[in-house]
Amino acid sequence: MAPDGRRGSSNRGRGRPRGSGRGVTNTRRSTRSATTNPGITKKKSAMEQQLELLKKQIADLSASVATVVPASDNSVRSFSPLSSRVRIENSGKSGKSASLQHRLRDLSPVSDPDKSISHVSAKCRFEPHASAGKYLARALRLSPDVSLNSLDSTINKLRSNHIATSSRKTYQSALNRFIEFCRKFRLSSAHITKSTVLRYVAFLFESGLSYSSAKVYLSALFNAFRECGLSFEFNAPNISQCLIGYKRLRGTVSDRRLPITIDHMRIMKLNIDCSSLLSPYEKQLYWSMFTLCFFAFLRIGEIIPLSGSHFILFKDVSYEKGKVYLHLRSSKTDQYREGCRISLQASGRSVCAVRAMRSYLALRKSLKSPHTALYLTADGLPVQRCAFTRELSLALHGVPNNHLFTPHSFRIGAASSAAANGTPFHDIQRAGRWRSDAYASYIRQEVPLTGISLYPKP
Repeated sequence: MAPDGRRGSSNRGRGRPRGSGRGVTNTRRSTRSATTNPGITKKKSAMEQQLELLKKQIADLSASVATVVPASDNSVRSFSPLSSRVRIENSGKSGKSASLQHRLRDLSPVSDPDKSISHVSAKCRFEPHASAGKYLARALRLSPDVSLNSLDSTINKLRSNHIATSSRKTYQSALNRFIEFCRKFRLSSAHITKSTVLRYVAFLFESGLSYSSAKVYLSALFNAFRECGLSFEFNAPNISQCLIGYKRLRGTVSDRRLPITIDHMRIMKLNIDCSSLLSPYEKQLYWSMFTLCFFAFLRIGEIIPLSGSHFILFKDVSYEKGKVYLHLRSSKTDQYREGCRISLQASGRSVCAVRAMRSYLALRKSLKSPHTALYLTADGLPVQRCAFTRELSLALHGVPNNHLFTPHSFRIGAASSAAANGTPFHDIQRAGRWRSDAYASYIRQEVPLTGISLYPKP
């Protein structure tokens, strides 16, 4: 430390007379080198100017772009581009250019996190080094419209989609039933106890609901508790005992829906061809829908746009060398959109899904409609479920118990027909895209007891 309070310089020659000691030698050496190599001085000055220009441009970038990275302690920290290392390179004909090697260091907390996130400047480009702003935006993956409010709305959107849309509608109906139960008996729906749940189970039993429906209603109540962040012991011994007694006394309801077989398909084709209420386009439309549902094991929601987005689009169908290929983007058992490809081979018979599809597509191309669904009416609108069910009932005219046939009868009939023809069960499960043993309930066939002798051997 100097006597006057100023810091001493590392150059010991500083402060001496100009013509004495080591300072004179250093001055002479620098003068001699500058005299012998004048290009070095020019090159140094050019590099210093380039560095000053780069620092100014980086300072402008840091003032206009607020970039943030998350820290481990859940606090918001900012990244300053001024901490980047600058390196000068020769770029051939374009002259000298600077490339920024960004290092995520020197992180300092931000006093106001909203200011660092809410407004990210759209002008992330500065000349002549536009790659720096693009690199930062791409590395940190920030959107110009990011704010805490938008993040909160995204959280609500993600939480609401943890179950399917159809399941949410069913759960909402069940919750409305529970609210009506609480109002009827003057119970608080805000403070639910075990006795309230037990009385609700008894109320469902007295209302005549089946055991499977009662389980769905309780699942809706459990999901409502979980979404509100509450915990409730729905597996308590008293509730489990009531449900077991519910199932024992009520029993399980057997599925009364009848399967549609090849014989039914022949009758349907005859009725459609002889119908005077359908136009030629509508005949090809509904016949193609019926055959595709049967041979591809399709659900009604995979062929008609219902509440979900599982239905087949026009672009999902392709024809090649006597085969029709379907790309099923998602389904009831494929909620994460892994997708699958279904191929159908032409059979050459009267009931053929490939022939029906080709005939329909030849007429479908003439429709100029903005809708992307595969099956459209003559007005260019997607086919509705009520119209599909109505035409199915008319096509089954003359078949006994035709009121027991539903759109799901195609899927039941396909599994039953495949099992009757000796198809292995694992192939049936794969063709119907079942993830569990639920395919066994779709197979409607009698238990073969012929050849089994119940008499003792002599």
